[in-house]
Amino acid sequence: MNQTLYNNYPPEPRVNPNSNIGDLNAVIIRKLISRLDLHTNGKDWRALAYALPDAPFSALDVECFANKKLENKSPAKALLSSLAGHGRTVKQLIGYLKAIGNEPALLLLQVPSEDIQIIQQPTNVTADEGEDAVFSCHGKGFPFPRYQWFKAADSEAITVENGNDRVLRINPVLPKDAGSYSCRLHNDRDDSVVSYIFTEWAELKVEKASFENLPLTLEVLKHPSSVKASVGNSICFECEVECQIAPRYQWYCIKSNLSPIVIPEKTESKLIFKQVTLEDRGGYRCKIESGREKVWTNFAELEVVPRNYYNTESELPVIVRPPVSEYIKDNEPYVLACEAYGKGPLFYQWYKDGDKIPDATGSEYRIESMKPSHYGIYMCVVCNQNGEVQSMEAVLQSPTPDNSIFALNKVALLIGNQSYRALQKLNTPQNEVEALALTLYRDCDFKVITLIDLTKEEIRTAVRLFCDLLARGMYGLFFFSGHGFENNGHSFLIPVDSTSEHKSDDCVDTQWILDQMQSRDPALNVMLLDICRMKNDYQDQKVDDKVSPQVRGNTVFGYAAGANCNAYEPEGEEYSVFAKHLLQHVKSRQRIERVLDDVKRGVQEDKTSSGQQYPTVVSDLAVGRGLRDPINSHGQTTLYNAKMQMWEDAHVIEFLPIRWYLFSNYFVNVDIGMQTSNIVNIVVFVENDFCNRFNIQLYNFTLELNVTVTKAYQPMYNAYVLTTTVSGLQKLKNNLHPDLYVEYSDESGAVLTWKRDIDFGMPLVAKIWQRTPYKQPTESAYPDFNDVPEHQRRGIQPVPFVNITSPKEMLKKWIPVPPSQVPPELGKWRLSQEPKDTSSLPVPKE
Repeated sequence: MNQTLYNNYPPEPRVNPNSNIGDLNAVIIRKLISRLDLHTNGKDWRALAYALPDAPFSALDVECFANKKLENKSPAKALLSSLAGHGRTVKQLIGYLKAIGNEPALLLLQVPSEDIQIIQQPTNVTADEGEDAVFSCHGKGFPFPRYQWFKAADSEAITVENGNDRVLRINPVLPKDAGSYSCRLHNDRDDSVVSYIFTEWAELKVEKASFENLPLTLEVLKHPSSVKASVGNSICFECEVECQIAPRYQWYCIKSNLSPIVIPEKTESKLIFKQVTLEDRGGYRCKIESGREKVWTNFAELEVVPRNYYNTESELPVIVRPPVSEYIKDNEPYVLACEAYGKGPLFYQWYKDGDKIPDATGSEYRIESMKPSHYGIYMCVVCNQNGEVQSMEAVLQSPTPDNSIFALNKVALLIGNQSYRALQKLNTPQNEVEALALTLYRDCDFKVITLIDLTKEEIRTAVRLFCDLLARGMYGLFFFSGHGFENNGHSFLIPVDSTSEHKSDDCVDTQWILDQMQSRDPALNVMLLDICRMKNDYQDQKVDDKVSPQVRGNTVFGYAAGANCNAYEPEGEEYSVFAKHLLQHVKSRQRIERVLDDVKRGVQEDKTSSGQQYPTVVSDLAVGRGLRDPINSHGQTTLYNAKMQMWEDAHVIEFLPIRWYLFSNYFVNVDIGMQTSNIVNIVVFVENDFCNRFNIQLYNFTLELNVTVTKAYQPMYNAYVLTTTVSGLQKLKNNLHPDLYVEYSDESGAVLTWKRDIDFGMPLVAKIWQRTPYKQPTESAYPDFNDVPEHQRRGIQPVPFVNITSPKEMLKKWIPVPPSQVPPELGKWRLSQEPKDTSSLPVPKE
C-alpha cells in the first residue's frame, strides 16, 4: 500500500539550484554550517568532503579544514567557501548531501518530496533462545524513511518497543517473541505525513536454548587502554573476555560527556583506526554480550594532536608519548611512562601535585600498590644539555562508584575591564579572560561568554543574558577581572565608564549578580573576583546593611584578595598574580574548594606579590562538585538543546570567507574571526601581490565601536595582511557594514583607488544584545572625542550585498574613488619600499 497525501509538496525552492553555493541566503548558510559541524554518524562536513565524486580535496586539505577548530572557526564554513570558490552549484551540493544522507541539510535547501519505495524486504529468522534475532528492511524516498516495526497479535498488530530503526534486533530472544513481524516505512515533512508503505510479514521461530543451565561466566580479562596519537597514525583499542558462549561485541564512542553513541559495524574485539583524525578524539568503550550475560569495558580516552605537534629539528628534548590519566583501584600496580627523544643523554624527573618525587628519575615511574596517597596529578620533566621540557599532566584517580554528581549543562560569563576612562588602565584582564575561556571550554566543557570593557548597564545586561542560559541542575561560573572595592561586606565591580569617585550607585554589586544566578536554581554557582577589596575612600553614600546571603549549599566565592587588601598586577606580566595561579589549577579534577585552596596557596607563596596578597575562599557547598564534572542532559534534552541554541546565537558568525576578483590574477580575500564574544578580527589581503602594489584599508565604522588596525607580512598568506580589530560589538545598533578601500600603484607612480562595501551582519553578541533597550552613547560619553579617528566618525548606509559572484560581476561592483575623495589616512598605510619586480602590469579596467 502506498498513499501520497501531498502531491504538490513542497513549494518552489527559495534558491535557484543552478546558482553558486555562495549565493545562498545568509540564514540558510548559517544553519547549513551548523548542521554540518554538529552532525555525527558519518554525515558531517568531513563526510561531505570525501563524498565529492571528483575528489578535489586531498587528505591534507581535509585536515586543514579540521584544524579550523583549533582556531575556534568552523570546518564546514571553510569547506563551503572552498566549494563556492570552485564554482559548485546548489544542485551539486544537494547531490553530495544525498550521498551522505544528511536530511536536515537537504530540508534547508527545499529538496522536493519523494514517495517511499521498499528496496529490501525482511526475511524469516530462526534463533535459539537467548541469542540475537535480527530483521532488516530498507527503503528510499525523501524525506528519508522512518521505520516502525509491528508484531502480529491475534487480530491486530502491536507496536514493537524500540523498533524504530531499519534493523530490528531482539536480544535476548525469548519464547514469547515468536511470531510474525512487519515494518511500516513513512516520511514526514513539517509535522505532516508525505507517504507510507508496509513491508511483507516475516516469521520468527524460537528454539530452546542449548545453554539453559550454563553458569554465568562472562568476565573481562583485558580492558582497552587510553592512547595519544598524532593525526594520521594507526591505533587500536582491544578488549578480551572469558566466557562459555561465543561473545558479541559492540563499540561505542563518548563525546562531550553525553550518552555513548554506537559505532556502526564495529563489532569485533578490536577497534582499529587506520588513520586517526582530530574528529576521532573522545572516549571509547565496548559492550560485550554472551548468551544472557552482558558487560561493559572501562572507558579508554583517545587524544589526537595535529600532525606538526612533534618538532624533529628541536634542540630540546621532544616528548612523543606523555603519561596518561587513568582510573586505578586501590592496591593495584600501575606504571606511568614518558617516552622522549633528543640530542645527547636525556634526564628525567617525576613530580606529583607540583612536588618533586625523590629518586623518580627514570622514563617510567612504577607504583607497586595504589594507596590513597598515590592519587593526584603527575608530570615528568625531561632535560638535556640544551634545556628542559615538561610533559602533559596525568591524573591518577580512584574509580568513582557514585555517578550522581553531574551537570545538566555548564555556562561561564567572563568579563575583563581594563580601558578605564577615569581610573588607571590595566594591562592583563583581556589576556586573563581569553586564557581562562580557552581552558574552561576545552578542558571543562563550559559554554563560555567573554566580554571586554563593559559599562555598568552593559555588565547588568550581560548578567541577565548569562542567567537566561542557566536553569536548575546547571553549573554557572562568573569571573570578573578589573577594578573593584568593598564596603560593609558588599563587593563592587567598577565599570569602565565610572567616574574617579566610583560611588556604589555607579558600580555593580556582586550580591545582585549572585541573586540573579540563584533565581535560576543552578546546582553550582562559582564567583571568581580578581579585584581589590579596599574600602572606597570616596564613598559618600550609605551602603545597605552588611550582606547576609541566603545559604543554599551551592555557592563558592574565590576572591583574589582578602578584606581590605589589594590584588596585584605585576608590571610586564601577562596575567595578574591571582589569574596566573588560577589558570594553573582550574582544570584540575578536584572539587572546586580544593582547586581554589591550591590557588590561594600559590598566590601567597608567589614572590611577585611580596607576601601582601591573601586570596579568600568562601563556600557553602553541600555536595562535592568540581568544574570537570560530567554533563548529563538525560531527561532534559529539550531544555539542554534550547539553552545550547541561545548560546550558539551569540557565538556564530554568519559570514563566509570571500575571494573577490580585481583584475589579472589579483584577488581580495576577506574573513572575520572571533577573539572574544564582543571582539572580532577582520582579515583582508590581496592575493598574488608579490610586488606590494596594493594598499588596503577598512573605513566607515560607526562611532560606538572601538577600532584598531595592524598591517604586517604573514607567511601563511604570503602577503601583507590588514588585521582590523573591532571591539564593543554589544553597542552595535545596525549591521557591521564598513567600506573596503583598495589602492593600486602602477610602475609609473599613478595611484588608482576603488572601494566596495562589506556587510558582516550582526556578529556574535550583537545579535542578542539589542533585544533589551540600550542607550546610544553621545559625544559627551567620550571625553576624548576630538581624538577619534576620522574613519570611525562617518556613518554607514546599508546596501544589499552579494557574497560570491562571477569575476565580471565582481569588477562591476568596485566603485572608483576620485583622488579628492580618498580618505587621508589611507596614505599612511602605503608601503614605503619599492616594488621588487618592475615588470609592467595590466591597468585595471572597469
